[in-house]
Amino acid sequence: MSTPKQKSTLRNAGVVAGATTAAIAPLVFTPALEHIPAIAIIYSVAVLASAPMAWSKKLSLQMLSRSVWWGTGLYSVWILGLAAYFGDAPNELLLTFGAVLGGSIAALISAGKTGLAQSSSLFAPRAARTTLMLSIILALADTQALGFYGLLAGQEGALSEAAVFFASAGAMIFSLFGLYRLKVWGLAATIIANIAIAGLALGGGLSLPIELAAALAITAGVQLLLPIPLIRQMLGRGKANTESVAADYASHSAPARASIGASRGAASSGVVFDDFDKELAAKTATATATARA
Repeated sequence: MSTPKQKSTLRNAGVVAGATTAAIAPLVFTPALEHIPAIAIIYSVAVLASAPMAWSKKLSLQMLSRSVWWGTGLYSVWILGLAAYFGDAPNELLLTFGAVLGGSIAALISAGKTGLAQSSSLFAPRAARTTLMLSIILALADTQALGFYGLLAGQEGALSEAAVFFASAGAMIFSLFGLYRLKVWGLAATIIANIAIAGLALGGGLSLPIELAAALAITAGVQLLLPIPLIRQMLGRGKANTESVAADYASHSAPARASIGASRGAASSGVVFDDFDKELAAKTATATATARA
């Protein structure tokens, strides 16, 4: 039976092997070049750096490592799917993205959920933790893709096109800054950014082949769907919490009424976002004061 130390060693080895495979595959299987493109080196270094992130005690780095592997894995699945559909892809491409996909899956499986449940002073939702975490990871993956496309366009001298990619990536970073801190404006900014990116991708605003633009639009669409249950819960909770205060006052005896305001305020702590929680508590206090009057 494996000891915890042996399991940790196996996990780390799997993460390193997977990340390394995904990182060096484009350099190994592509045709020999006189000069390795700078963008390929940047990609390899970024993916290699994701391995030690998975050993960090910081939740933000744990999610960042997963976003790298999800991004490279999903991109590889998309490319291999297109290759199978058209049926005329060169062997080098199939080997490259097959290896990237295999390495990404190996890293994800090896890492598992380790490190994702740890506490953070900024990210400590009281509900919907998995949904929020998946939203952040996918948003990070899209941000990395946009930055990669921007670097590629800049390397080719298309500075105006690169600026669009970098601006889109900047919008995602801004929204993630708020979302990771559990701010409602962060959630709103993420939704707006994803709508804009999907629109740009489908409308030709991003200088990408239609196949890659479609992939970016799909991931943006998924990120728009993920928070829908959470938003409905927030809106329903806020309305129900304030509207029921008066009814509770009318149906309880005078001694019981004294604790209703406090209990309603405590109930608001089940809300995910801190600023929404404070606003809901304020509305509850107002409704309580009105009912008392």
